[in-house]
This record gives sequence, C-alpha cells and structure tokens, in this order.
Amino acid sequence: MSRDFENMLITFRQADPADLDFARALYLESSRWLIEHYFGWDEAREIEKFPQQFDASRSRIIQVDGWDSGWLQAYETEERFEIDSLYIVKNLRGHGIGTRILQNILQDAGGKPVTLSTAKINPALELYKRLGFQIVREEERKFFLQAIFGQNPEQSARSERSRIDFSIF
Repeated sequence: MSRDFENMLITFRQADPADLDFARALYLESSRWLIEHYFGWDEAREIEKFPQQFDASRSRIIQVDGWDSGWLQAYETEERFEIDSLYIVKNLRGHGIGTRILQNILQDAGGKPVTLSTAKINPALELYKRLGFQIVREEERKFFLQAIFGQNPEQSARSERSRIDFSIF
C-alpha cells in the first residue's frame, strides 16, 4: 500500500455478511478503550452483541489502494444522512482518510443535514467540529452532532487530488 497519504485511492464496496468478522475486529480494536472507560471490558459480551450493531445492508467497506481499511455504516432518509459508524484501521488513522470521507459525505448530501453521534471523550470530536459539525443534543456520555455543507470552509476541501470513488448511498 502506498504511503503517499494524500494520493491514496479511497473506494467503497458494499459490505456483506462475510465482512462481519473484519468489522467486529476493527470495532473491538478501535472501541476497547472507550468501552473499558465507561462500562468495563467484557470481550465475550462485546463479541456477542456486535452482530446486532452491524447491518451489512447499510455498510460499506472502505478500501484504500485496494485494501480493506475500514468500514462505514450510514443511511439516508428524506430529512438527513445519518452516519452510524466510521472506523479506520489503526495504521491509517490520522492521515486524512476520515476527513476526506466526511467531506465527501457533506458535499454529496445535497444540502441535507448530516448527523452522527460520538462519545464525549472521543478524540474524533475535534475532527467533527473542524468540519462544521455542531452539537445539537447531548446525553450523559454522548454528543449528537449535525452539519450542513457550505457552513464551514473545511467541508469543501475535496478536489481531484482527493482520489475518492464516492458511492456511499
């Protein structure tokens, strides 16, 4: 896989039930610290409940230069685009892949709000805010955020260089 992060080709493929193990492993690796913090870690419990969280029909496997590198679970309604999950493999985090994906979602939402939720202690919260997501509601451990394309200059950084084959919805 290329290490020229700016020029990596990001594509998506429809997830299928065979992707459950990949998605679960990435979820557990990415979320363990958060689950431990709030609830304590019980791996058997997390493995058992994950199939109810992963909906292959609403999920796309993120491929970077042809390699399965993450997964996105999202859906569209008449009113909004909802991002349920976005996970990137550890060695590719922090290199702009999540930013590029979110920028594309915001641009392609056609003026509809894009919504997501995140734990209050999730470092990705700074990324979401930078891209114009605003907190619209909160619970004890969670923020609910919304953004609309055009409300923040960081949203429109997509260019031909972003090399993203975007077909999420």
